[in-house]
Amino acid sequence: MISDAVLIVETERLRICQFRQDDFEALYDIMKKPEVMYAWENGFSEAETQEWLDRQMFRYRADGFGYFAVIRKDSGRLIGQVGLMRSEVSGEPCVEIGYIFDNTVWKNGYAFEAADACVDLAVSRFRLARLFATIRPENASSVRLAVKLGMKKVGAYDKVYKGKTMRHDIYSLDLSDSPNKADPHTEQNEPARQAVKLVSFDLDDTLIRDVHSVLLPCILNGKEKECLAIDRQEKTGELDYVSADYLKARLFEGLQVSKIADSFLEIAKPLDHIQRVVDTLHNYGIKCIIITVGPRQVAKVVCDIYGFDECYGSDYEEDNGLFTGRILQYLNADSKVTCLMDYCNRNGISPAESVAVGDGATDIPSFEYCGSSIALNAAENVKQRAKYILDSQDLSCILQYIVGDRR
Repeated sequence: MISDAVLIVETERLRICQFRQDDFEALYDIMKKPEVMYAWENGFSEAETQEWLDRQMFRYRADGFGYFAVIRKDSGRLIGQVGLMRSEVSGEPCVEIGYIFDNTVWKNGYAFEAADACVDLAVSRFRLARLFATIRPENASSVRLAVKLGMKKVGAYDKVYKGKTMRHDIYSLDLSDSPNKADPHTEQNEPARQAVKLVSFDLDDTLIRDVHSVLLPCILNGKEKECLAIDRQEKTGELDYVSADYLKARLFEGLQVSKIADSFLEIAKPLDHIQRVVDTLHNYGIKCIIITVGPRQVAKVVCDIYGFDECYGSDYEEDNGLFTGRILQYLNADSKVTCLMDYCNRNGISPAESVAVGDGATDIPSFEYCGSSIALNAAENVKQRAKYILDSQDLSCILQYIVGDRR
């Protein structure tokens, strides 16, 4: 049932994976039971279970986490769910840990095994400073589990569900002093020890600088000034970046797509030693892909020149080899991480075996999805979300954090 699911983490007895639509029936079999959904005071209907499943898939795209499927290794059976959720407690934003298990597997230690792994993820991958849990006072087993995780009761509040007021105690776990917590503000971290199978690169400012993937076709089409004028509107806040890209796409109209490949190395300004990095990673059996909000056609040229394994980008319409000036499908931050998840899923690569390299806000969801992340020539707000930080025009500087002392 779950062989092609995106693996999040493994424990001694369990595989913790992202939910897929194919999990609906097994999930419904658990959530329809009133004794399992005790805190909600009723079992879930099929429609409520589908809504729950959709919400988790949205959370993966938006936050990088949500409730995950918990699978027994020995049987491949879905036995419950555990995860992290952005929420509000007493009106304050927070991240909660939650766990729901089929009553047929209670009292086997599965809930603690899975929840403890989620606490580790909160520290090592998502770099959270604190976790919360909201538990009904009469739910003694959940209270015991929270305490076993090291959580302490810090308050109580009333939650309203389907018009009914339900008292919940608030438990909290301070993660800020955890010895596993990576410092995202320094270049001095030790190289990553996880066996890496994939490195995902952003394009603009990560692989090419100054002449970005959208500016390049505008230059080739004699529309550089118009493109730069739109850039100025974007910088002053008159336009958001998506609206700006749609306007710039109109400047491509009539340009031969083939001119990008013909002129790329003459006009674009790639970072130094891209070829060396791709070749080194391939020598270690590590896949290299490009995921950009920029035009797929430009990403494809970079992919072909340097030998990347695959590329994703916004789909700019072509007709008989000419750009039409329209965008058929635009990749934003959420769809970038969806592309990353798709590649990992198709190639049997877990998030823990992946590294994201990027510089902009659209890369943050990918940083949160991957086991490791490198902010390269990035803005300050992006640096705060990455595990490693580098400022260099030499791309080979990233290798120390990917292959480390294996070289």
